[in-house]
Amino acid sequence: MRGRVFAVVAVLATALLAAGCATTVAGVPTAQPRPSAPAGPAGEPCALLTAEQASALKLAPEGEFTAGDPGRLMPALCVWTPANPDLGLDPLTVNFSVDIALAEYFAGAEPEWEKEIGGLRWARYLDPVGGEGLCNLATELSPSSFVTIVSGDFVEDEGACEQAEAAAPFVASHLPGGEPAPEMRPEPPSPLESVDPCSLLEAEQAEELDRRARGEFSEGDTTLPPRCVWVGADGDERDTTIVGVAAERAVPEPQSEPTTVSEGGRQWRLYRTDLPTLCRADLAVTETSYVSITVTQSDVDPDEVCGRVEDAIPFVTANLPGE
Repeated sequence: MRGRVFAVVAVLATALLAAGCATTVAGVPTAQPRPSAPAGPAGEPCALLTAEQASALKLAPEGEFTAGDPGRLMPALCVWTPANPDLGLDPLTVNFSVDIALAEYFAGAEPEWEKEIGGLRWARYLDPVGGEGLCNLATELSPSSFVTIVSGDFVEDEGACEQAEAAAPFVASHLPGGEPAPEMRPEPPSPLESVDPCSLLEAEQAEELDRRARGEFSEGDTTLPPRCVWVGADGDERDTTIVGVAAERAVPEPQSEPTTVSEGGRQWRLYRTDLPTLCRADLAVTETSYVSITVTQSDVDPDEVCGRVEDAIPFVTANLPGE
């Protein structure tokens, strides 16, 4: 996922940017003594997003603070990781300086563009390491105070500033001159929130699929969502139909090129996995919830395994709650 790449590159980019700004280059004056910190903002980056605001941005409620080093032109920063790693979002970093000039921090570079967000003027600066894939969105508060919001997208460069721009109105609401924060509308709960995976195959349906009538429930963990397992009618545990219900996870990327199976107005993605005796279908119910059907069959051709998944799709679809 691009988020894992960004987490490393963002830290590296910040360090290299600071190192580059503090390094003496021929023909470029060295950093001059900085003016004292202005009255007002205290330079606490983690205070620039409340837990509720971070959650609205699909980030963890609390950010991780790192102290600054003005001598190396490194402001204090706070990093919020994605609340749901399956969404493919990157971490969001907020830098807050009260004793470094914005022009000095960016070594006199000109911004790529400027726009007003949340009552403040924000400028996008290109990153010397991340390039177009990393977005530094900065607002100057005084000659020696500024805030930057850093986000990225190393898959599609044009999306690099999306997270930063989404966060800017909330960050601005905590800064002098910023407008009140926009209204936060909580997302409605997933229709899968109270669905028991064992309810998605009735006893007669399981038997029609050559499975035992009763499935066995398994709790979810960090890797797998809650699920129900129906073993083969003869008790062979190598032959199973597994239905998973993920009420707070984004549908995973398929392990091979998927085919679409339409059923009851819903679109399932059917695909083979890395194991030839295992096939799977996923149905995204919302952006952060999905249902999966996995079949393992030890004694049939791989194409037949996927056929058994297709056989289960009409039953599971019919038993899902309405949209």
